[in-house]
Amino acid sequence: MKTLLIAGGSAALISTSAFAGNLDPAPVEPVIVQPAPVAAPAGVDWSGSYGGVSLGYGTSVTSTAPSGDGIVGGAFVGYNYDFGNFVVGAETEYQQSGITYGGGAGRIDNFTRLKAKFGVEADRALFYATGGATLANGTVNGNSFSDTGYNVGVGMDYAVTDRWTVGAEALYNRFDDVGNTTTDVDATTFSARVGYRF
Repeated sequence: MKTLLIAGGSAALISTSAFAGNLDPAPVEPVIVQPAPVAAPAGVDWSGSYGGVSLGYGTSVTSTAPSGDGIVGGAFVGYNYDFGNFVVGAETEYQQSGITYGGGAGRIDNFTRLKAKFGVEADRALFYATGGATLANGTVNGNSFSDTGYNVGVGMDYAVTDRWTVGAEALYNRFDDVGNTTTDVDATTFSARVGYRF
């Protein structure tokens, strides 16, 4: 009888242990979550040469005569270098001018400009400041003149495609004592621009 009780107790112990072992949770494999891909920024590489045309409007103020205005338009070529978020470049531009001043006593026939550009990228747009030298040809009091001054301004280009851009630029031009006279001329031009990047 004793033997039977011991055997029965042992069997119950073994059964309980086995049952208890089944209560342990099965090992769970860790779930590895892959990070979502990050889209590349939709920026533009502005490095390289470009050219285009401009059309706009100009006003002129002189130190000795009434102010005037007129249509301006021409062509430009340049080169930019893209440093990531910043762009530097150089540009030369020629514009024909219909700006008259002094009640028709003087006019500016054309501008030739050499400009440095410093820009900041914003998605597909480039906002820049510019400045340099301007050569102007025209007449003052019936006498022809060719005078060199300076220009400063701001502009914006937008990349419509990888090649074509549209933009706008405002430039202030200053000329002192034009045509060996005491007349100083300030000319401000506002131009819409279309460019092609080579």
